[in-house]
Amino acid sequence: TTGYRGVVTKLRDIGEQACSLAAALSDIGDAWSFLILREAFYGRTTFSEFVKYTNAQKTVVSARLTALVDAGIMRREQYSTHPPRDRYVLTTKGRDLSDALLVLGEWGRRWADDDKYFMVDFVHDSCGHTVDPQLSCGHCGGMITPDTTTPRINPRP
Repeated sequence: TTGYRGVVTKLRDIGEQACSLAAALSDIGDAWSFLILREAFYGRTTFSEFVKYTNAQKTVVSARLTALVDAGIMRREQYSTHPPRDRYVLTTKGRDLSDALLVLGEWGRRWADDDKYFMVDFVHDSCGHTVDPQLSCGHCGGMITPDTTTPRINPRP
């Protein structure tokens, strides 16, 4: 539903905005979905693992997994028929969220209260050093920051 001047007034309708970020957020959903994705990147695949490690209610995890599967971010695979059990694995679309999760996690590391939260280090397999995620231009290699970029609206026909 849109309100005054076409402003989206319901979270579920955010994807109606002509914006790639809004479209992405519409597919991902909410914070619970990000936590499920975090656990998927940590290698967890089962419903019970997602419930345990996100501390979300079963109904929340069920709804978010369904939405992530519907959005093509995760895929459901049956691994047991008696009793029927599924695992949830990241698709290529889902794995492509790794950069966003690393950068968001680094932002949280920088601004979180260190005494309250534990921090997760990601180690680069090829060099053995802790990852310090940074954005750089694929063309020139320069660092990307708010001070070095200018948004340019590029509407599609």
